[in-house]
Amino acid sequence: MDQAVLVEQKQSEGERLVRALDGAGLPPSAAFWFYDPDADLWNLILAGSQFSASKGAPIDPYRKIAGVTSQLKPPATAVSIADIRTVEEGDPIVIALRTMVHTGADISSIRLTNNFINGIHIADALVYRLQ
Repeated sequence: MDQAVLVEQKQSEGERLVRALDGAGLPPSAAFWFYDPDADLWNLILAGSQFSASKGAPIDPYRKIAGVTSQLKPPATAVSIADIRTVEEGDPIVIALRTMVHTGADISSIRLTNNFINGIHIADALVYRLQ
């Protein structure tokens, strides 16, 4: 599969996961797909205090997310825990995107392609939430 294209199934399952995290009391303050052209890879980026590795072992945020993912009905088949990356609120990409987009607590679908924000190249991103 061509990694440069974020397929519709990943887009919809990413949104479902964010909704499920909200329902589980783990709402991310930032949730977006981010394309890294150097690695030719899409990652679903999640930020929020509940995903902070500094609050526990680095694996803890992924255990929380995996627990929610395992409860999805129908099961997620296009998004795995390997596609997800948790970052701190102060991550440079999160900060850069927040200067351009602010969604509030709602879930959106905002596409940013080939942008430079504060010197950071955003080759491609699909934003669900940036608070």
